[in-house]
Amino acid sequence: MQIMMEGIDGASFSGDIAIDDITFDQSCCSDCHPNVTFGNNTVGSYMGYWQSGVDKTDWTLQKGTTGSLSTGPDKDHTTGSGYYVYLETSVPSTIGDNAVLISPSYLPPAAAGCKLNFWYHMYGSTIGSLTIYLDTYYGRSSVWTKKGNQGNVWIAGSVSVPQDTAWVHRFRFEAVAGTSFTGDIALDDISLSSQCGCLSCSTQINFETTNPMSSITQYTSDKFDWTLHRGSTTSGSTGPSVDHTRGTASGYYIYLETSTTSHGDTAIISLPRNQAPAGPACALVFWYHMYGASIGSLAVSLAGSTTAVWSKTGNQGNSWQRAIIPITSKSAFTVVFTGTAGTTFTGDIALDDIWLTPDCCTNRPDLSKFTLAQLQLAFRTGTRVIRGRDWSWGTQGGGLPGTLTQGVGNSSRTGYVQVQWDNGLLSSYRMGASSKYDLYLQIPVTGVIAPTSVPPTTITPVTTTKPLQPGCQDWSQFTNAQLAVTFKVGTRVTPFGPDWSWGTQNGGKNGTVTKALTATGYVSVTWDNAVTQTYRMGGAGKYDLCLEVGIVGPPNAACTQKALTFD
Repeated sequence: MQIMMEGIDGASFSGDIAIDDITFDQSCCSDCHPNVTFGNNTVGSYMGYWQSGVDKTDWTLQKGTTGSLSTGPDKDHTTGSGYYVYLETSVPSTIGDNAVLISPSYLPPAAAGCKLNFWYHMYGSTIGSLTIYLDTYYGRSSVWTKKGNQGNVWIAGSVSVPQDTAWVHRFRFEAVAGTSFTGDIALDDISLSSQCGCLSCSTQINFETTNPMSSITQYTSDKFDWTLHRGSTTSGSTGPSVDHTRGTASGYYIYLETSTTSHGDTAIISLPRNQAPAGPACALVFWYHMYGASIGSLAVSLAGSTTAVWSKTGNQGNSWQRAIIPITSKSAFTVVFTGTAGTTFTGDIALDDIWLTPDCCTNRPDLSKFTLAQLQLAFRTGTRVIRGRDWSWGTQGGGLPGTLTQGVGNSSRTGYVQVQWDNGLLSSYRMGASSKYDLYLQIPVTGVIAPTSVPPTTITPVTTTKPLQPGCQDWSQFTNAQLAVTFKVGTRVTPFGPDWSWGTQNGGKNGTVTKALTATGYVSVTWDNAVTQTYRMGGAGKYDLCLEVGIVGPPNAACTQKALTFD
């Protein structure tokens, strides 16, 4: 879609016409809610969907039958001749093995009626289960589930997303294996309705848009530029003949034309600057093509650093290949691609389908895209906050988090909120005034984000009932001060608390407390699989953790609890 605005002169000088502040409603954006058909792309590099790193197995990209008798589909849902993804339950899969597919992160719903739509196939005598979870700032909730044989047919499914989902959110599709090989579960055609919010992370570049080069910046300090192209490059025996996105000669990609370059000439581009990664699984994913007898090199770095985080040199074959590069930066970053010409014309290098995984921008959306109603839900009185994008007040607040005493819409000054910082300072800040946003919600983390205020009633974290495990007590009998001593920084813990409901998030490992218990009952743990999360130890009346080594006796006012160390 392209909209043209035409101004036409009137009869005299008093006919001036002006326009300003042109915006589009979210529902106008075709890229807001892409239909994920899985095309011919590998899962983990398509429309922002990503394989979880803490499940037991992966979803498999497939065309045609799954290969096992009496289970799984024999064709995809989209065209009958395309691709879908499925859980393979043949050996070595065992009962209970799970595969988790994580969606991109989306802004809050733009209007009532937001729905996640998808098609599923659950055919076989030993089908396990398929569950969809909604991850929000306030926790993880199971919003849809099916168990057992549903017949040899693709079935439409949908999940309603509450309009009071006040912050960015994403979906997890978890398939769990049954008792035998006849338990294959498949997914296809995942989409969101027009009432839903747009992607909170928009760095997904396939060069198929109206202005495809607008998402990258060509450097002027290099020797030549990357070129937008489709079909074969102008030189024989080098470069791709089709793009990666469509796999056809009509699809676009960018490449280095080396026919007129000198050995060692460089062409440099950068992606838009990205905020600090929100979680440990932030990664750059892209597809590259390096075919020819005199290929030079391709390198990826972060702006400001002279050290490449990834590089390839020489002929890599006549095919598109995928690269996945973890981003370990703790601050905002800019990705830079540097292509270097080889010795002759057979050195063309191409790029396509560049994107950043959900953890790169899960929890820091552009607040200017929020409606007033969305801001009122996200930043209501009682919400815990930290400094945000437009903070310009120096050390005010002492670098500590704070609590909104007047949320958006509750202040006498339009576009302002009032914060009581943890150092005692009380002051007002911009949340929309002059198009500035001084605050963010406090410490959102990957997946489940621990609440620091009362969650909406529509979001109910998944809970389980279980007996106390070794290293556990009835933590509800402890005061916050006693829990703070028991679960101090450096304490070793297990995920066996009575209210643990976060699945295999810990990777089957124990962990270490890395941030002290807050006054609101939350503690941060780094598991031995390197995942860091925040958990409830009194927050919302829940207790997720146990000690790796138990403690002596029940708490009471007359004694001080002491951890057993067995030294």
